[in-house]
Amino acid sequence: MAVPAPAAALVATAWLALAACSAPRDALVAIPAQAPPSLAIRDVSVLDVATGEIAAGRDVLVRGDRIAAIAASGSLALPSGAETLDGRGATLLPGLVDSHGHIGIAYAPLWSNALPDPMHNLEAYLYCGVTTLLDPADSDAGAVARRDALRRGEMFGPRVYTAGRPLTAPGGHPVAMVRPCCPGGSAGTWRRASPPRWRTRAKRERPWRSSRRAASTS
Repeated sequence: MAVPAPAAALVATAWLALAACSAPRDALVAIPAQAPPSLAIRDVSVLDVATGEIAAGRDVLVRGDRIAAIAASGSLALPSGAETLDGRGATLLPGLVDSHGHIGIAYAPLWSNALPDPMHNLEAYLYCGVTTLLDPADSDAGAVARRDALRRGEMFGPRVYTAGRPLTAPGGHPVAMVRPCCPGGSAGTWRRASPPRWRTRAKRERPWRSSRRAASTS
């Protein structure tokens, strides 16, 4: 059953009010106020993704955003001012690539009614070791601007490749997911946006829908 536009507006207003009242989340990751000129990770195991082997007992020297050297533990001469990090018991591996993720959605369970928090999502990706992300459908109209800001270093997060706003077939994904939450919102808009010739073609190519509906009412 379709929900009148005023009711849909009330639903959207309620969601916005919930967002305004929600408590801010603690930061998962942060940029240090003053980054050290170099960082040495001591006595860490290093994963070689080319061979699949793990080399134990390695020191890794990082200068800026580049790995400068990897050597047996204790054999590297550290530059002055280098910060050290104890890597014993840990494994160092390259940043992960998420080939299908969405920045503009809420990753909390559906029953929690959580609202999207793009900035928290960007932090969460880094916290989980994801340094590159492909977002095939972002709910935010500013997805491309966000991508560019990340690359300029104006925002904190992984390197993002985005397709921008979603484009889907009439009634296609994610209309079925959106409709229960916003019956008069975007799902209905997508449905009405389909040209009449597409609707006629769909009915001609899928006549089973009409026959099944007739059978259910008989």
